[in-house]
Amino acid sequence: MEARRTTPLRGRSIRAAWFTEFRKNSLWLVPSVCVLGAIVLSNLTIAADRRGGLRDVVDAYFTTDLEDARQVVATVSVAMLTFVGVVFSITLVALQLASTQYSPRVVRSFVRRPATKWTLGIFLATFAFAFNTLAAFESGDPAAGEPFIPAASVAVTYLLVFATLFVFIVFVHRIVQAMRVTYVIEAIATETRRAIVQAQEVAAAFPPVEVPRLGTPTAEVRMQGRTGVIGGIDTRELVRLAHSHGSCYRVPHAVGEFLPYDTVLVEVHGGEPPTWLAVRRCFELGSERTLYQDPAYGIRQLVDIAVRALSPGVNDPTTATQVIDRLVDLLARIAGRAMPAGVYVDDDDVVRLVRPVPTWERFVDLAFTEIRHFGGHLPQVTRRLVAAFEDLERVVPPQRAEPVRRQMELLGRHVGETVHDERAVFALTPDRMGLG
Repeated sequence: MEARRTTPLRGRSIRAAWFTEFRKNSLWLVPSVCVLGAIVLSNLTIAADRRGGLRDVVDAYFTTDLEDARQVVATVSVAMLTFVGVVFSITLVALQLASTQYSPRVVRSFVRRPATKWTLGIFLATFAFAFNTLAAFESGDPAAGEPFIPAASVAVTYLLVFATLFVFIVFVHRIVQAMRVTYVIEAIATETRRAIVQAQEVAAAFPPVEVPRLGTPTAEVRMQGRTGVIGGIDTRELVRLAHSHGSCYRVPHAVGEFLPYDTVLVEVHGGEPPTWLAVRRCFELGSERTLYQDPAYGIRQLVDIAVRALSPGVNDPTTATQVIDRLVDLLARIAGRAMPAGVYVDDDDVVRLVRPVPTWERFVDLAFTEIRHFGGHLPQVTRRLVAAFEDLERVVPPQRAEPVRRQMELLGRHVGETVHDERAVFALTPDRMGLG
């Protein structure tokens, strides 16, 4: 029998997926690598200067004496720290505005932007290169009988200064662009599309299997040590572990849920119970939800932006309609393809793992319930919602149309209760632009 692939990420282990998330969410990793690279490069150029191999080439384009070179490098090293302070201040202001204006959840998309990390990295690298080069001026060259001038290092310092100026211009442009709500919405939607594709690839790798009746568990593995939010579950390793113990595992908590202390992590049905450490290695826990196994979190972030825009203090229905545009696109991508069933078998077609996964109905409710509740009195939002429901009804399979129809009925009931004249007909007229 042909063995099936029992991995949730196309051969990538959950550790690799987690490291990718860690790298994207970390502000210090890229700058640290840049600083280390700058120190290595500075030592290499200083060593080349001592050998004199680059002196003739450098002198043809760059000439200076000891004091001028030292002054240039010292000025660059001080100026770079000032620039780093400016970059850091702009970043903090952008994060604060994003948190208060859009949603605290969207700060994640700002932190993950490569422009911020590489700007900090190149600025700090220039400072580290200049500072390390400055120390070389104190050394003499007794054999030559004259002070040592690391000319190649000074020339590279000049090049790094021009590079930082260019990067700073790009950084300011990207930050201003990123603070526009349209770009924030699209960035979240793009990441959610990738998560949907990964989830659908997992569903396509497994045949549809009916959820078995497991009955009462024979053993339980409970949460110990550090608690947190489930960021990912290594389905492959859990299936292997259950197969090796002759068991079937049931995970009662979905990806994205918080695991408090002493809660049930895995229910064991039959066979030998596994050790706590063996089960714990199959779960990635963090302080917040992630998207790489949880596309519903992307929809959650978009809905948060729409709800914040519909609050009386903001009153921005146009932003809500832009969110609905992306929600329709995401749901259309989910609707036409297979969804994970949450049942996983080993190579012998024996069910080894059952875990909860989001259903189509849950995706629809998550996308529209709160927007319908908070924007049901605004014609721009209701007209866009009606158009969204009609578009989805045309693209979803017949067996998945019922949740969309229910949302349409609830919207009509809500508008009928709040609007009692001819305006109700206007509010329920479909319009893909709301009111333009």
